[in-house]
Amino acid sequence: MQNRFDGNGFVKIASEILSCAQADPESAARTAAGRFYYGAFLRARDAANITDTSGGVHDSVIRAYAAKNSTLSNRLNELRKLRNAADYHINTPFPAIHARRCQTLAKKILAALP
Repeated sequence: MQNRFDGNGFVKIASEILSCAQADPESAARTAAGRFYYGAFLRARDAANITDTSGGVHDSVIRAYAAKNSTLSNRLNELRKLRNAADYHINTPFPAIHARRCQTLAKKILAALP
């Protein structure tokens, strides 16, 4: 499946956001977490040739990898949970260490994809 946008761009820009987060570190960490997730998710979805764009596609992608690469599936699931925490649990701190974990997961996911 050929796309005009490659999720790698999200991962690159998230790394830049995280590296210059002095003014508002928590906002930068939360923003970067989302971009790390979507960068890895989009590449994983495309690599699995999944064309669904509904809300359930996130679970579909994780399940698609569960049978053939459980490590990748587990990493994608962990990254999704961290992204959800960053986006939806705004009354709970989201420190930069969580965003760095997202960065590590995203890079490992991308490295494991064809």
